[in-house]
Amino acid sequence: PRGNEVGAAFAAAEVAVRQRPESVELRRRLGELKLATGKPIEAREHLLIVREAIERGASADEATAIDLLLAKASAESGDVDRAAPIFARLIGFNLEEQAFAESGTAEEAGSPPPADAEAFLLLANLLRERLRAPVAADVVLERAHELHPDNAKVLLAYSRMKAAANDVPAARAAAARAAEVDPTDAAAILADAQMKASGDNPAAATAAFLAAR
Repeated sequence: PRGNEVGAAFAAAEVAVRQRPESVELRRRLGELKLATGKPIEAREHLLIVREAIERGASADEATAIDLLLAKASAESGDVDRAAPIFARLIGFNLEEQAFAESGTAEEAGSPPPADAEAFLLLANLLRERLRAPVAADVVLERAHELHPDNAKVLLAYSRMKAAANDVPAARAAAARAAEVDPTDAAAILADAQMKASGDNPAAATAAFLAAR
């Protein structure tokens, strides 16, 4: 049974960490396992130890990956005050000003921030649902769409944002692109089908799409 497998994995990971407490990789795996199975507070404890251990000499990618996990653990445990600033730092967003630093177009800015698209989406969700800052959430999603135009989850979130703003053509285009770039994503396929099924009725398209969230 699935439960037995998860239990065995936990037991093995915890034994491994007890035997080799200095192992950053083993402790990180245990933290990820706890986060994935709904134990964010315990996950955060292990991930903080990992973050401190790799702080000296760690690559930017390693530090960013751990920071993203820490922010997710904080968010899932309800600690928005810890999570939001980490997500914001990873994507270069100023929470106080609710804006990104001016850097011109995506081409002029060079490569995207080291954090992947997930950090943008998680921050946008916190801003909209927990911090009651929908305008800031839209700013984050606009930048996510600019930097990650072929990410299905970004496209789906962007499509929902546009549907909520009654910009049906943009919502339809983003939903269609999401289904195109990831034909295995059930949410993207459903969103695309709903937008197409509404035909030329923008109100029906928006209502059907947002009701499926």
